[in-house]
Parts: sequence; structure tokens; C-alpha cells
Amino acid sequence: WTASTPPPPCFSCGCWQSRCWRSWTASKRNTALWNKQAMPNEPVKNAPESESGRPNSAEAYKPSGMRRCDMNGNNKHNKQIFIVISQTGTVLSRILKRITGAEYNHASLSLSQDLTRMYSFGRRHPYNPFWGGFVIESPHAGTFRRFSNTTAVILAVEITEERYAALETTLETMWARREQFSYNLGGLLLAYFHILWKRSNCYYCSEFVEEMLLHAEVRGAGELRARVVQPIHFLKLPHTRLYAGRLRDYPHGAPPR
Repeated sequence: WTASTPPPPCFSCGCWQSRCWRSWTASKRNTALWNKQAMPNEPVKNAPESESGRPNSAEAYKPSGMRRCDMNGNNKHNKQIFIVISQTGTVLSRILKRITGAEYNHASLSLSQDLTRMYSFGRRHPYNPFWGGFVIESPHAGTFRRFSNTTAVILAVEITEERYAALETTLETMWARREQFSYNLGGLLLAYFHILWKRSNCYYCSEFVEEMLLHAEVRGAGELRARVVQPIHFLKLPHTRLYAGRLRDYPHGAPPR
């Protein structure tokens, strides 16, 4: 401004003093806020030290929420769950094969690659096809031991660590309350006519696996909703195929006892 033009009012308090202390204080405060916003990645307190004894800059300045990925862009923090679709050779599975024309007519879900615990809905006793419910299966025990020539395809799908933990809790809770669950035989029969019939605490195998995949937010599982799901439909999900052949010969499985 010039002598004939008065100075502009203070932007902080509106007074006409060119050196107002309020303006100076506000300017310093705004500058500090600007610098803090411009440098969001502040060193992390107690950052791990490098071999030289100095703070590890790669860890100290790593933005929060950053997740490590491999060279293919896959999240290293993700975990895998395993879908097992199989053909046991039981009377029911042979009937379903003739009706659907599908090669595999049973589905199970496992949280570990060795398939020690495979969760599903099926016969509770290997020799009693009329008593079904929530079961834990194994390649070398129960129904699969009786029908040792069972063929299977084993798929691995990825979920986040958080969803894995939630799914694990859900399965443990269901197993603790397993007597409250029953086999949805009526829903299975209506599925032949493409009629979807859901009942509370009542599932057939592929219906149960679909529900757990939705709960785990598996990519592509939402496309299976509101339709009659067969075990063969899980092949449409983004997956890694680990094995196809006789279940008892699965190379990653725990050895039989």
C-alpha cells in the first residue's frame, strides 16, 4: 500500500494495525498446521533400529495402513481357505449325479491346507444315510474312509486376515452348537426343481459352503446368492486349483492314523 492508501485490516481481528500481534500469532499457527499437513508421514515412535543403531527409515516413514504385496500384487497379509468338492459314490451322490449331470455333488470347507478338519453338512455316521447334520470330515476318517475311492477337486481362495478370524469363530461356534443344526433334505429335493428353500439352522452341503463364503466375503461369492448352488458352481470363483484326483491321495493331507 502507499501513503495515500491505508494498510489492509488485520486478517485475524480486523484492526488497522499493520503489525498486529494477533495477526503474527495466527500466521505462525497457520504455518505450523500447513507444514504438518504437507508432511503426513511422520517418524513412528520407537521405530525399529537398523544394524547401524539408527532408526530404520523404511519402517519409520512407512504410511499407516500400507500392506506388503508380492511382485504379482497379491496381498501378503491375506490368508487362504479351501473348498473341497467331491464325489463319494454314496447312493445319494449317485442319484444327484444322474439328476444334475455334475461330476461332483458334495462340498466341504477347510481352514487348513492339510484338510484335517473339513466342515460340511452330511451324514453323521458313515453307515447311516438318514441321520444328517453339521459334521467335521477328514480324508482318512468317517464317510471318506468308508468310501475310499472318493474323487475330489481342492480349491484355494483368498480372504483377509480379519475375515479369516471371523470365519474361524463362526465355525467354532457352530460346532459347539452342532446339535441345533440339521440337514436340509427338503431344500435339497426342491433344488432339483430350481426352487430355493432356506430354513433356519438347516443346510445341505453346498448351501452351507455358500453361506460361509458370503460370510468370509470371498470375491465372486455374491454372484451365487439367490440361486440354487451346486458344488460344481464353486469352480466359477477366482481360485487356485491345488489338486484333482482321489481324496486319499491328496499330497498335502495329514497322514492317515
